[in-house]
Amino acid sequence: EICNMSAKAAKNVRISAVIATLNRIPYLMNTLRDCNRQRGIKKEIIVVDQTPLRNWNRRKLEWVRKNCRYYHRAQKGVSAARNFGIRQAKGDVVLFLDDDVAFGKSLFQIHWESHKDPNVGGVLGLILEKGDKSRKAVFRKWSKRLEAKPLHHKEKKEIFWAPSGNTSYKKEALLKTKGFDEKFKVTCEDSDLSLQIRRANWRLLYIKKAEIFHHAAQQGGLEQRNNKIEETVKWLKLQDNAYYYFKNQELFGKKRIAYQIWITIRMYLINKQLMILRKHYLLKFIQNWCRGYKKAQKLGNQRNPSAK
Repeated sequence: EICNMSAKAAKNVRISAVIATLNRIPYLMNTLRDCNRQRGIKKEIIVVDQTPLRNWNRRKLEWVRKNCRYYHRAQKGVSAARNFGIRQAKGDVVLFLDDDVAFGKSLFQIHWESHKDPNVGGVLGLILEKGDKSRKAVFRKWSKRLEAKPLHHKEKKEIFWAPSGNTSYKKEALLKTKGFDEKFKVTCEDSDLSLQIRRANWRLLYIKKAEIFHHAAQQGGLEQRNNKIEETVKWLKLQDNAYYYFKNQELFGKKRIAYQIWITIRMYLINKQLMILRKHYLLKFIQNWCRGYKKAQKLGNQRNPSAK
């Protein structure tokens, strides 16, 4: 399902907005209207929809097809959907947005201008949420993680990693790092991508004025999962975290890796997300642990062939 785009229009595109969505049609429509109101830059809006077509209102679907490049995919998975969007993108900069956000008319222009520095590979904007008008992502050196903490004087800052709800990357950097790692099932795929961008010697910047409001919709996406498979999802998150930390252990540093693993396990235990240990889940956790470790060694050998 593709909206037609002329060859001339494709050549003039500077920024491509990629939105992967699943069963959040009312929120998605508002987000797409904000996208179409962007000023001062040649743009394209790519919607990778995993919602069953029977859930769509006919008029709304026609509007989306008319105003966006619309693709319907039965295959579920945010990483696969975003990678598909990257392959379709015509712009030099690819902006990843959640499907439940709102923003002003200059968001695309701000992201584009922030990439004029050839050393910048990724740009993260300010994310506001309901009940927290001062929320922003900031770099905390002691844990090398993004934290929600109000620091109004920070207009621009280099960061260690970035989520993907309001983040743009040079398409060149995305192609070089092969996009999102589809081995991640439910989490960590966005932060892993930003770390691979850093590994390829690009800089990541936080820009305050690239601001969005995140509705944090409870319907659709991962929140749509029912209680029957809730425990499976929790274990998948733990497996993803194990793979993520060991794949990127060199970037975290030897002194921090054990601490990061301990924090991950403790977080799930405190929130009662691990209800019971089961043998086959534990086995898959260990397998992902080892897979991430081997991947890290492989990446290290590629950068230092003389060490073989």
